[in-house]
Amino acid sequence: MTYSAARALRLVDRSRAGRWWRMRRPDSSASKQRRVDDFNHHYPIGTPIRYWTGIREGEGKSGETRSEVTLLGGHTPVVWVTGHAACIALSHIEPIGIPVAENGVRRG
Repeated sequence: MTYSAARALRLVDRSRAGRWWRMRRPDSSASKQRRVDDFNHHYPIGTPIRYWTGIREGEGKSGETRSEVTLLGGHTPVVWVTGHAACIALSHIEPIGIPVAENGVRRG
């Protein structure tokens, strides 16, 4: 279904557009920045995570954050992960533990 067809359908009957056309208010940049700040506050660099590079199916891969979360282009919260060459969207990672400092003491 094309965008214009879905828009026309939405104007006629929103229920017929199905899952393709979700009536969802986009996140404001302030709420995205809040998510970034919250994640960085609770999960410092070195936090063990599970991540998915595509659809969030299966077990995912294990790694650690190697950067703080930032807004990529001002619109997508992303983080750099050990074992992966590109950044990964915050929606595709899941913290799985508390980070351990170099001296063996747990942080956080």
